[in-house]
Amino acid sequence: MTEPAWTQIVVPIRSFGSGKSRLSALLSPTQRRVLSISLAAKVIQQAQGCQGAAVAVLSRDEEVAQWCESEGVHCLVPPIEGLNQAAAHGFEFAGAAGAERFLCVHSDLADPCGLAELLSEEAGSFLVPDHLGLGTNVLAIETTHQFTFHYGPDSRRLHCEQALKNGFSLREIHHGGLANDIDSPEDYQRYIEG
Repeated sequence: MTEPAWTQIVVPIRSFGSGKSRLSALLSPTQRRVLSISLAAKVIQQAQGCQGAAVAVLSRDEEVAQWCESEGVHCLVPPIEGLNQAAAHGFEFAGAAGAERFLCVHSDLADPCGLAELLSEEAGSFLVPDHLGLGTNVLAIETTHQFTFHYGPDSRRLHCEQALKNGFSLREIHHGGLANDIDSPEDYQRYIEG
């Protein structure tokens, strides 16, 4: 096995207080906040266990920044709102820091335990789609590439098309644990039954 590329991992977190609104029929605001913090903590813990990687949170939220400080995690503050803008800011930061690869992983993964193994085994640029095959839960881009992020509806397809447009390809890796994020009531039901 070759030595893994130095990777800058970023974990975007918009807010703990306003997240998971699609679960409002099942969970109170306090329960959604606790769930958001718990999921983010698991993702960050797994990211910190990745060999040859540095970890940072991307957030403009003051509570998230304070939480990062208490957890000993660097918090990058994107200049403007939005997940695509935050990812672009993290990508620029990774390149400026000398990282060979940028990896964006969502903070709401149900089971992020395979992250370290994935990074140690996979070289280059890749993505892990969500369980529906539509979204992008994990996205790794070599920092020598140009890239425009397309998080939102159908991001898996749009990210793959963007990579081809920029002269490289994204390998799609289907990974059970990393494919399961918690966005909908059905996702949450699978999570609590799992």
